[in-house]
Amino acid sequence: FTWTDKHQQVFDWLKYRLTSAPILQYPDYDQPFLLFTDATYLGLGAVLSQ
Repeated sequence: FTWTDKHQQVFDWLKYRLTSAPILQYPDYDQPFLLFTDATYLGLGAVLSQ
């Protein structure tokens, strides 16, 4: 696999979209939080969202 300029452009675009509003916002402490978890023999993950 060769990482090209096009790959870098798409990666930078995705990174920008995932770290800017409305995706990333300050929490509203008056609203409930949701915690999603999953695990396998190879790893685990969790997402905290509102």
